[in-house]
Amino acid sequence: METPSPAIDSEILRAVWRALLPKHVAVEVEGYSTSAQPGAALEQAAAVAMQDTRRLEFLSGRRCARKALVALGREPSDIPVAVDRGPQWPEGIVGSITHTLGRGGGWASAAVGLVARVSALGIDMEYCDALDTRALDVVLTRSERSYLMNIPVALRAREGGLIWCAKEAALKAVRGISEPSEVEIVLSKSGEWFRASKRPELSGAGREEWAFEGRTSYNGGYAFAAAFR
Repeated sequence: METPSPAIDSEILRAVWRALLPKHVAVEVEGYSTSAQPGAALEQAAAVAMQDTRRLEFLSGRRCARKALVALGREPSDIPVAVDRGPQWPEGIVGSITHTLGRGGGWASAAVGLVARVSALGIDMEYCDALDTRALDVVLTRSERSYLMNIPVALRAREGGLIWCAKEAALKAVRGISEPSEVEIVLSKSGEWFRASKRPELSGAGREEWAFEGRTSYNGGYAFAAAFR
């Protein structure tokens, strides 16, 4: 097992997610582990074809998800890959998995809830020092780029990470669109919450419209976001 970043530990991660997520959502975290094993046949089949790094994050994330299901009072079911490439959750469950590499190692987190209590759920965690600014230029909307250009340079990596996280969390919650550039994020002045919506120019003309709020946090060089309703 690789040593996680000294700036973050499991207790800090749990505290961050507990502050961002509703009380009725279960969340589990752990460092990447080579001892993580796939679940049943469909999960095993997905893992076999993966490269080593992807397999490590996939299996660590799935183990977190099974722990979260147990914490929610459910059986630790197999979680195969759905048609949209996201996790295929057991009936009656909504959930989200995130994993990221930071200084010295990687972390996986999973959050799950009952559909009867939360209809959409997405979480994301990113190590801001590792964000590719060229990718940000591609996925950020015009208004998001304008926002970053009008804040102090020293804050741009953090704020860019929060926007990126919010986009990823929103995509996981909505599940039906796949491009971060399709999502418009507006951060609050405090940086503690965000509003996510489909880019205005992509709405209308019979296209599905959606908008909801989420919560964000920054700790130890990592950006966090949780989207739910």
